[in-house]
Amino acid sequence: MIYCCRFLLINCGRFTHVASDFGSKYHTHFFVTSEALYASLTREQSRVAKRINLMEDNYDFSKTYDLKKIPIWFSPGIFVDRNASKNFSDFNVVNEVYPRTDKYFDFDRKTKMLKQSDRPYFIPTYGSIEGILPGQVMETWGFSKSKSLIETYQVGQTFMLGKKRTMFQLMEVSKIEVCEEYPNGGQTSCVTIPVDGIREFYEYEVLVATARYLLVRGKVNKAIIRGTIYSHWVALPKDSFPSMLFEPI
Repeated sequence: MIYCCRFLLINCGRFTHVASDFGSKYHTHFFVTSEALYASLTREQSRVAKRINLMEDNYDFSKTYDLKKIPIWFSPGIFVDRNASKNFSDFNVVNEVYPRTDKYFDFDRKTKMLKQSDRPYFIPTYGSIEGILPGQVMETWGFSKSKSLIETYQVGQTFMLGKKRTMFQLMEVSKIEVCEEYPNGGQTSCVTIPVDGIREFYEYEVLVATARYLLVRGKVNKAIIRGTIYSHWVALPKDSFPSMLFEPI
């Protein structure tokens, strides 16, 4: 039995999730991934301690977090207003250890030390970054076999999200309902998938495309998990959830 709950969060500070660079004019996404929400809404309590090796720093979410320790998952967080209030702020000097525009620092793998070099022409030293202004509402759904785990989330709690550690506050927590499984598939809500995962959909709409994943919604012929609370619903392919969600507690 899988329980679900609908959460609404509000950003208390300016939020950026860089999507692309158009001539040093950086735009931001209107959503965040399930992985980012898991890290934020669990306060990284299941993070696996390890030494960081800059030579072999290959990120693997399943190895970075012990999902069995806190068996909960979240749908991608979508800002309710996809044209949420945004504006641009100027920046000067990026990719620098010491703030200057003619030099930059890089890690030398041979000496294992920082080295100073002339700034490459392709590294911007000024530009603008689009950000989502404070007071915008983001929707996500939490899923777990543990009803008591979902019940720990209460209105007013705050969490830090994103590389800039923007504070988000829970402004609404719905009642908890039991999800239904539809083994023959059906309509899904927004979900992030690998680029080649689009083959699993026979009808789809791509909302965002990056080098790593697609944010899509559509129809599939495989099992989906669906939750409904009043007039709101969410439906995700079963295999988009971590397998631990279906294991005995």
